[in-house]
Amino acid sequence: MGNGVDVIVVGSGAAGFSAAISAAAAGVSVLLLEKAERVGGTTAWSGGGVWVPGNHHMADLGESDSVEKARTYIAALTGNHFDPALTGKFLEKGPEAIAFLERTTDWVRFRAYPIPDYHPDLPGAAEGGRTMLAEPFDARVLGRNLAKLRLPKGELTVLGGMQVELDEVPHLQAMWRSARSFGVSMKLLGRYAADRLRFGRHTRLIRGNALAGALFRSAIDLGVVVRTGAAVVKLERTGSRVTGVTVRIDGKTESLSARRGVILCSGGFSGNAEMVARYFPDAAQHITILPPENQGEGLAMAREIGAAFGESNAANAIWAPGSSHVDRRGRRMTWPHFGLDRYKPGAIMVDGKGDRFVNEAASYHVIGNRMHELGVSPAWLIGDRAFLRKYGMGMVRPAPYSPARWISEAYLIEAPTIAVLAERIGCDPVHLERSVARMNEAARTGVDPDFAKGGDIYNRVGGDPAHRPNPCLGPIRTGPFYALALHVTDAGTTLGLRVNDNAQVLDSGGAPIDGLYAAGLDMNSVLRGTYAGGGTMLGPALTFGYVAGRHVVGDDGR
Repeated sequence: MGNGVDVIVVGSGAAGFSAAISAAAAGVSVLLLEKAERVGGTTAWSGGGVWVPGNHHMADLGESDSVEKARTYIAALTGNHFDPALTGKFLEKGPEAIAFLERTTDWVRFRAYPIPDYHPDLPGAAEGGRTMLAEPFDARVLGRNLAKLRLPKGELTVLGGMQVELDEVPHLQAMWRSARSFGVSMKLLGRYAADRLRFGRHTRLIRGNALAGALFRSAIDLGVVVRTGAAVVKLERTGSRVTGVTVRIDGKTESLSARRGVILCSGGFSGNAEMVARYFPDAAQHITILPPENQGEGLAMAREIGAAFGESNAANAIWAPGSSHVDRRGRRMTWPHFGLDRYKPGAIMVDGKGDRFVNEAASYHVIGNRMHELGVSPAWLIGDRAFLRKYGMGMVRPAPYSPARWISEAYLIEAPTIAVLAERIGCDPVHLERSVARMNEAARTGVDPDFAKGGDIYNRVGGDPAHRPNPCLGPIRTGPFYALALHVTDAGTTLGLRVNDNAQVLDSGGAPIDGLYAAGLDMNSVLRGTYAGGGTMLGPALTFGYVAGRHVVGDDGR
């Protein structure tokens, strides 16, 4: 690798690649170090939403936006945690970063995603378009580098690795009942089979895996040197300036200099048990759905040289209800309940007594916060046979898949009646029967008087548009009945290093540490532990990676 480059980037998620691409596009030498054997980080396992107010793709949906409107929304959402400087930079540079990536690379492309912000009742909320998705990516263009790209999270695929878009699922379910669905399904399955034979994995990538793949190829095209299996263990300084890193590769350590600076994008600390115990509520019940490499080393190295930590967020991570299972082979499997099941008609979530406690169609972060506030662990997702067959529950796929394996391995609890189900999960039968009865009445009227499930545009987008009168409210009445235990998980940490609006890491006195930057999950959250809409992690990650990459080479537009 040599012993010196202009810029060193630590980490290969969206922030790391955005920083590397932005710096390399200015003509400097960039080395990206990733301690895992494959690149992509948390991004490669994510749903791939990218939340950037004012992005140019909003026009494709006929939506308009303004900095003031978005600022109003973020201020209302974050309250006394509002950070005007970082919010202002995000709103200014976010659309610019998206346009830059699409203009500068041949592979990174986005499309508007027609979902509303997660808090449509707040002033400044948008009805659609602030969230984007990466366009599908043909990973065959990676050539021999395909082996270095992280696989998608296995639990979120079908047939051992096939990625499927939400609008493709009905075709797979109806492939034997519809000629059109049969054709769509055969095309999908044929591509997947051919990919497995030739490449050992699916090469039609979607969502977060597509974004990771497109960024990876773009970085390679721009001359970024990407090294996997390279664990950075120390930041090197000359005087007060960060001038390089110590890296461990194949059991050997070496020092590498960075003439212009080091950018930390190493993925936060979701996999670090000690930090989780210190900074997460109810840590003993927490389950992780993120890559195990997210150990917080970037944070630790920066703090060793005096970097300041956030420690004043509304939440230290973005929460979500999740389910977990150890199968008969001893494999730990986890599922984030971001959507798909709990929004749909015929589902409720109850606490240990059997009482509903939350709007099941609220955002995952709202539900996770509520579980923490009330001490609900586990919560139980409840549905009936009709619900399970139509929508599935967590890792249990809808029909034609059988739930038998999941029942036998005790991931899914089955019972002939609601009363028996309550006994099997330790709830009070009277309370659970009452909760089901109230939902059945709400399904009849189309109004949920207890928690307003299906009461706003965000709820309804996640429901079943074919179901009436309310796309989120359905009866629970056809046995057998099912329950699934949910604990709080996180979609990424928000507690990180304090930075200024150039993404420069700050010391305890608020001064920038010369030569050191942070973005992504290593940077304290712009929205300070609140969640605005789908992709609130990736939008700022791409933006501040871009900001750091531009600033480190002196091309930040000032």
